Amino acid sequence: MGLGSSKRGVEQTFTFFGVVNLLIQGLADYEGASKDCHATESALNSTLFQQPPFVGTTVFLLELGPLLESPKGLVASNGVGNHGVLTIGASKGKTPEPRVPANGAATYSSFHEESHEVNLTCAEETSASAAPYRSPRDKTRTIVGFALCFPRYVCYMARNALFIDGLHVREAFRRQGLGTILLTTVAQQAAKRGFARVDWIVEDWNVSAIKFYEGMGAPVMPNLLTCRLKGDNLGAYAS
Repeated sequence: MGLGSSKRGVEQTFTFFGVVNLLIQGLADYEGASKDCHATESALNSTLFQQPPFVGTTVFLLELGPLLESPKGLVASNGVGNHGVLTIGASKGKTPEPRVPANGAATYSSFHEESHEVNLTCAEETSASAAPYRSPRDKTRTIVGFALCFPRYVCYMARNALFIDGLHVREAFRRQGLGTILLTTVAQQAAKRGFARVDWIVEDWNVSAIKFYEGMGAPVMPNLLTCRLKGDNLGAYAS
């Protein structure tokens, strides 16, 4: 499921770069990596969605919305604000055509929604705290989590794997089953598209996340360590 900018009619345009940036900053804060996070709304606008979903970078957004009727059926009711859960992403079928905005960077306009039944027990957000996370497409919805992923080739398998670079549910909405919905949706899309596997990295101190991932059928690979060449060490190779 890929998230980009979408046009309805001629003038109305929806962009998710601002809220995606907020979610990335939230993930960096949670992991204690804020000093290493250089993402901005402007940078995301210039670099995300340069290719079609699942060919380039793909973003899944997790939204909570009010009770409603739709062709897909009933979105969940639970007694706490009548919230339901929706994921938004790439439409099925033909590859979407790129849209070229004023800054010259092509973005792919493509959305697909899935609804899931949930039973939330968390408290309602205040209007002030919820406002930055309102969905640009529907102000009655609040975005509460995301997953950002992209394909990478696995030479041993001669096939693409899907790598999740960021996975995050906002603190107030954790332990509600939303992370399970988010990760399950990513895995389903990867399996349907023939990816060899889904990979991601977890901090070694994050015991609760490790247990969660193992419960999803994704054990930690104890024989693998991450090597990283960056900053001045990488720049030294340019001269």
